Amino acid sequence: MNKRCSFFFGSCTKEVKPFKNVPITIRSDKCIGFSHCPSSFKCIIADFDECKPPYYRTLIFRLVDDRTNNASLFNFECGYFYVKNKSPNFHNGSFYYLSDNGTLGFIKLTERGASRKKFNTSRSPCTNTINSFIVECNGNQLSVFEGPFGKWVEIFELNKLTMTWTKVESLVNHMYFVGNTSFFAKGKIAGMENKIYFPRFYGGSTVFYSSETKKFYTFEDEVANFESVREPPNYSWI
Repeated sequence: MNKRCSFFFGSCTKEVKPFKNVPITIRSDKCIGFSHCPSSFKCIIADFDECKPPYYRTLIFRLVDDRTNNASLFNFECGYFYVKNKSPNFHNGSFYYLSDNGTLGFIKLTERGASRKKFNTSRSPCTNTINSFIVECNGNQLSVFEGPFGKWVEIFELNKLTMTWTKVESLVNHMYFVGNTSFFAKGKIAGMENKIYFPRFYGGSTVFYSSETKKFYTFEDEVANFESVREPPNYSWI
């Protein structure tokens, strides 16, 4: 195998999945998306290839199709589209990207290939944000915006007809897990629903946000001093 070639390893199944037809190296393992499970022959991979100065005006994303021995590059050219190591969501044939300032871009796959589109959804629905995440939930695209030092968290759902954000007040019985990769799950244990879980620790406990009380907690107590919250440099939700 080419020494510069990347591969995937299933930690539970111990399966090694190399790129059979396209010997490539993943540019950023913190900004990578999959159309299907990497072990599937249908899988198309989207990763962040590079950004060009000045001020990240051109970002290059790469689509790798292991079936057709093809790797395509797509440029997002705009005033500011910094993804800050956030992976895209794949939904209904498209990879969706959310920049730090709330700009939504997507790459749509078709039978003939892929087409690039970019949307500016009235810029960000929030100002003075330090983090933004995109989550697919039951076929809907939702964004999570976070203010500095845990002062606030806002949740929005994408209206696909107008390409604008609509504010969401409650997650109902869902849990959101956000970070380099983000996803949702149904709360099957009482008390875990209607919350957003972050890859952070306060003391020895995981930090989460309650959309009911609008505050950050651990399972032991409320997060009183946000300056003491720690986030590991490398992590993954399981």
